[in-house]
Amino acid sequence: DLGEMPFEIEVSVLDAMIDEEDRDLIIKKVESLMNCLTERQKEAIYLRYIQEMDYEEIASLLNMTTKSSRMLVFRAMEKMRDFTSQEKKLFFILLLTHLLKNF
Repeated sequence: DLGEMPFEIEVSVLDAMIDEEDRDLIIKKVESLMNCLTERQKEAIYLRYIQEMDYEEIASLLNMTTKSSRMLVFRAMEKMRDFTSQEKKLFFILLLTHLLKNF
């Protein structure tokens, strides 16, 4: 009979620093993505995903139809997706260039 053994976990300062760095990277990435949007798109994304409003509420607040609010959010998400895709392409080209120079 082993009895009950205590479970202890210790979070180191290094773990906290890594978590903070990860959080900072995510914040910078989100800010970068948001900067590619129009002011109206930023507002719609904020209302939809931060305030968790439905499309009808967004439409009412922004004085538009529900369909228009859906399209506004959709286009904003699409724009951020395209922006991310372009960043990945640029990174890949830079990586290839670096690798070819060192080959």
